Amino acid sequence: MTKKQFEKKTRGLAKVAVKFIEKESLRLFESGGIDTKKYENNYLLPKICLYVALQNTAWQHKPLADSYIKEAKNLLKF
Repeated sequence: MTKKQFEKKTRGLAKVAVKFIEKESLRLFESGGIDTKKYENNYLLPKICLYVALQNTAWQHKPLADSYIKEAKNLLKF
């Protein structure tokens, strides 16, 4: 794969991920799993929901094969 091909595919995946993150954050906000009224109008509640949404996004994009998971874990060291 060339760098240009990589960049194009990454942009496509990122667009899908951003849409998912926005929908997932809102779903979490509306889920009833957290008392939204106890949070002031600051970034704390959005950060909490975004944190979980990002974890769920990572899970959706996780490679399935063990060999690719091993490579992904290696990249976490960089």
